[in-house]
Formats: sequence, structure tokens, C-alpha cells
Amino acid sequence: MNKYLFIICIIASNCSVNFSQSVVNSTTPIRATIIQGLSISHEQKTSLEYGDIVLSGQALTASIEPSNGALLLVAGGPDKNVTITYSPTILSNETWANQNSGKKSSIIFTPDLENTGKNNLYVNPSKIVSGNSYKLEKDRSDGRLYVWVGGSIYVDKIQAEGDYEGTFTVNVTY
Repeated sequence: MNKYLFIICIIASNCSVNFSQSVVNSTTPIRATIIQGLSISHEQKTSLEYGDIVLSGQALTASIEPSNGALLLVAGGPDKNVTITYSPTILSNETWANQNSGKKSSIIFTPDLENTGKNNLYVNPSKIVSGNSYKLEKDRSDGRLYVWVGGSIYVDKIQAEGDYEGTFTVNVTY
């Protein structure tokens, strides 16, 4: 009997300790903003074609105006800002020169980009400066920015002949 009384006392004392402990807590707010992913697509023209440039003993600059160049659509979260970056691109005739035992050479493509907001028509364009931010304008449930790509190449009077090729890259980030 004493044995049972001792066990009951131990259980009772543990219970009273458990009930006498204090409880404290803290709360931390949690937030997350989910935004639509970015995409970029060609709406018209997938390349800039300068065609045949005939050397005439004088240097020249060949240009394609943004209105006559490639049209890109940047889509993402409505009213979100995106940063657009790009750089001049080196065009090389290396492939042509290797196939035709020609002189290897390069020329520089200097890009010229403009945007027309959510308008896919070339109306009231604004120049895009690399590294600056631009707002994706709300169009239904999307944010849109139409980017028009043109640019120029300088051809020296003694430029090596050949087919000059390169790839121009536009980076868009939130």
C-alpha cells in the first residue's frame, strides 16, 4: 500500500509541475508576392539583314531604323519595372573566310532600341538606354513592353569581304 501511495505522490507532483509551467510565444508575419514570370518573344523579323554592301573605296555606315528592324514583346507582371541591358555586338566573317580562303575580319553592330509601351504599332517611340528601367504597361492581365531593335554597322573602305554574322542579345530582368 505504501508503494502505491508513493507512486501516486510522484505522479501528482509531476502533474502539478507540468501545469505550473508558463507558456510564451511570439508571432512573425510572413508575406510573399508572386509575380508573373518574364518572357520575351519575336513579334516580327527574327534577324536584321543588311543585304549586300558594295565596297566603293569609301567607308560607310549602314543602318536599320528600329521601325524597320526586329520587334520584340517583353511580357510579365503588369505595372512592374524591368531593366533592359544590351551591348554592341561583334560580327565576324570567320566562317565565310575559312570556307573561301579569305581574310578574317570583324565589324561592330551598334544597337538602337526603342519602345512603344503596350502598343505593337510604331507610335510615339521612346529610346531605350541600356541599364535603365522601363514599366511593363498593363494590357488585360499582362504587363507588356514592345521593343523595336535596329542598329548600324560601320564598314571601313578596306573592309575584308565576306558574310559577317553575330548574335545580338537583349537581357531583361525584374
